[in-house]
Amino acid sequence: MSDYRNRMIFLFFGLFLMVTRVSAEEINQLSTIEVQVVSETQNLQPGVEVVPSVSTLETAPSEIQLNIIELKGVAGTQGDPLGAVRTLPGITLANGGGGRTPGFYVRGSNANENKILIDGLPVGYIYHFGGIYSVLNPDLIDNFKTYLGGFGVEYGDRLGGVVDVQTRKPNAQRVSQSYQVGFYDSSARIEGPTSENGSAFFAVRRSYIDLFLPSTGSLGSDSDNRYTQFPQFWDMQAKYRHELKDGFVDLSLFAADDQLRFDIRDEKERLQDPALLGDLGSQRAFQTLGLRWAKTLTPDIEQLIRLGVSMTSNDFVIGTQQAGDLNPGQSYGFEQQGRTTFVLPQWAVFQGDNRWKTGVDLYRYDFDISGYIGQPCREGQADCTLTNSSPNLIDEQFSGYEAAAYVELSRPITERLFATFGVRSSHYDWARDTYHEISPRVSFEYDWADATILTASWGRFVQPPQGNEISKDIGNPELVMTQAEHRILGVKHEWTPLWSTQVELYQKPMTKLVVSRSSPENYANRGEGVAQGLDVLIKRNFKDRRYGWLSYSYLESKRSDKDDPSADRLFDGDQPHTLNLVWAQPFGGSWSNWVWGASVQLQSGRPYTPIIGREELRVTDNQACQSVDNCYWKPTYGETNSKRLPVNARLDLSMERNIKFDGWNMDLRFELLNVGAVIAPDSAVVGLDYEADYSNFNNPDKVQGFPFLPSFSIRGNF
Repeated sequence: MSDYRNRMIFLFFGLFLMVTRVSAEEINQLSTIEVQVVSETQNLQPGVEVVPSVSTLETAPSEIQLNIIELKGVAGTQGDPLGAVRTLPGITLANGGGGRTPGFYVRGSNANENKILIDGLPVGYIYHFGGIYSVLNPDLIDNFKTYLGGFGVEYGDRLGGVVDVQTRKPNAQRVSQSYQVGFYDSSARIEGPTSENGSAFFAVRRSYIDLFLPSTGSLGSDSDNRYTQFPQFWDMQAKYRHELKDGFVDLSLFAADDQLRFDIRDEKERLQDPALLGDLGSQRAFQTLGLRWAKTLTPDIEQLIRLGVSMTSNDFVIGTQQAGDLNPGQSYGFEQQGRTTFVLPQWAVFQGDNRWKTGVDLYRYDFDISGYIGQPCREGQADCTLTNSSPNLIDEQFSGYEAAAYVELSRPITERLFATFGVRSSHYDWARDTYHEISPRVSFEYDWADATILTASWGRFVQPPQGNEISKDIGNPELVMTQAEHRILGVKHEWTPLWSTQVELYQKPMTKLVVSRSSPENYANRGEGVAQGLDVLIKRNFKDRRYGWLSYSYLESKRSDKDDPSADRLFDGDQPHTLNLVWAQPFGGSWSNWVWGASVQLQSGRPYTPIIGREELRVTDNQACQSVDNCYWKPTYGETNSKRLPVNARLDLSMERNIKFDGWNMDLRFELLNVGAVIAPDSAVVGLDYEADYSNFNNPDKVQGFPFLPSFSIRGNF
């Protein structure tokens, strides 16, 4: 059961990183993949045509536009448009497809180096535990943009990418509602006009497998581990819009809650990580309340003001404290409560062919963290156990602010050459230190021919340290901001109105990355890295209920430590080749009302650190063992990330149809998730499982990741 141990430890340290905050900015048109959704729901009935996707040549650099059918129809997403993110180039799941923790790598950057926004407002997270569902009702998503790099100055300071989701405006014509019953969850939505100029929507969803299971149960026939709170989640979205003569005012509320709890009692775990035995529980939640005021001040000046507050909470317990710890016999853990208050005014000014955009970002951060726990596992760290984690008492209040100003100019240079110039000045007073950085960014578009556009962008990107990294108890308050350059060259070509191709080459050198050190320093800005590669997208636009795309990514991503040349290694998310194929079309003959879909993904195996030996130690002092009663096995690791798992393959299948009745309609959807786990089990390997005493380190068992799952849903729209 060492794989189960690894999953729990991975989940623990992933959750611990949630003490970091997320800031927010609005929308930019530079070097982004944009997914655009047609707002009005449309069905799959024969003869009903959906507005086709916008021409590739009419989009911004690296931008992709998909309509609502294309997004919801991707097999394996269970109708969730945000699930389609994993099929786009340049993106790989941070969990390797295993569904253990949400998040994704973007062009060789870590999952905690991305920014998440809903309607330009900061939220705690975008995916529920396991990454199967997003925190938004699919009916409410208007569009979302996934920025792979080179994003504009208004999006702020991150080394990776940005996910910016926009919800649609409420239905102001009539009252409508929908109810969905699925394999794992159910949801409800109601919306409609509230006054002559006002409209609103409200939606709620909850998972319910836990309601049909005993309050506690086994996690496997060969394990003594049990669940005491089966993983459950809920989410809620509400928006009120008041239309103005020259704009609108939105008042929005987004909230989500996830919780689980296990009882780890398997004797096998004691032999590898004795401190893990005991409780493993987590509850995380967020609530974001925000106001958006959009107004046309003059024919040449537009204003957008966002303000609000985002509350986050994370409670976590794991394992059992050992002799010599603060409270022997009690769980390790932490509690975190956070509040982010923000005011984000922005103005756009049009002067002939020139477009100016300027704004100010003001954030106030307040976090309380308490508990008894050690440093979280870091990317590239193989030897990470609770038993050897050197826990510390944490009782801290993080307070600070961010004040940033930016300006951007978009204008033609010649008849065929267009440019965007931007600069951002960011000042952080975060915890016990201050940071100030200037970030210039620029992009170009050149109309090479009627059907071909060349693009290029360059920018400097920075990111402040994470909360745990500057903790006075387990971190280093003297850390400075990490830095990266985004260098991107691209070409877009439209072969026909239906078929188009986008290609981008990129290089991303990174400096002042945070690396681990022994106590009391804990961390230092001595890491460096580079990510470079190629992203290709070939797309067939929606027509005659047929659509699809093929994406291919090539990636090289490495990390190094300036103080230790022998520490050069591959990045955990280094997957040289990723191929995605998405396709959907109607069946023929009498089944023409049904649309089938398929999604295929092939990926190079992720790198891992091999175990080359073992040692038996006492729990209390890590000395040679004299008695098996108080001993555990410690593995000896080889070179970091020097081996690679087998090629990972995933196949998802779906079929769906819309049935119209008098005044309402019903959507039926059936899916088979990860069929390859049944057809070819070795195609879904995400790790290796060693015996409890590591005696099979020369021949470990393969661990399967995301399992084969059937899924169905019925959604009625009234």
